[in-house]
Amino acid sequence: MIILENISKTHCKQKLFIQLNMVIESGEMTAIKGRIGSGKTTLLKILTGLDTSYQGICSIFGNVMDKNDKELANYRLQNIGYIPQDYQLLEHLTCFDNIALPLKFLKISPNEQKVKVTNILNELKITHLKDKYPIEISGGQSQLVAIARALVKEPNIIIGDEPTGALDRTTEEEVLRCLKRRQSEKTCIVIATHSKAVAEKCQKIIELK
Repeated sequence: MIILENISKTHCKQKLFIQLNMVIESGEMTAIKGRIGSGKTTLLKILTGLDTSYQGICSIFGNVMDKNDKELANYRLQNIGYIPQDYQLLEHLTCFDNIALPLKFLKISPNEQKVKVTNILNELKITHLKDKYPIEISGGQSQLVAIARALVKEPNIIIGDEPTGALDRTTEEEVLRCLKRRQSEKTCIVIATHSKAVAEKCQKIIELK
């Protein structure tokens, strides 16, 4: 469970949140909806610890998020699979190595890395991309690689910022099924989306106004 208490946040002199309170239940897929500029991406960055310039309390599974950058980075590595809107793939690495990157930081053995990456490549049907570099693939394919990188370490918190925005309807449905397979009482899945079809696949919809 993720709990936000009295979150206030100002960006470029604009008040995005004023004492925002929110509960995101474990075992559910939650959609965050809202117009451009409503604060969806900022909210996700607060949940992942990438934005600490806010007032209030963010607690995840009973632990209050510390605003220490080093501790947050370690927590993120251990527990959070984040799918950014701009993919953030490293251009000098192949798709396989981009996906394996968090496993390397977690000091997973090379053999286990290969197994885990191969499994997620198969699940998302992108095995043919493994030896390609980001510059050689499309936006939709880049998004799938970013999703694979977030899921490969089997995190208990999955946070996606428009994670299906560059995908066709068929691939979008496959990704949503992939996320649903990861639902359990020990996981939280949060998706920011402008898509009504994606939001309706979630158990809970929170709209920012």
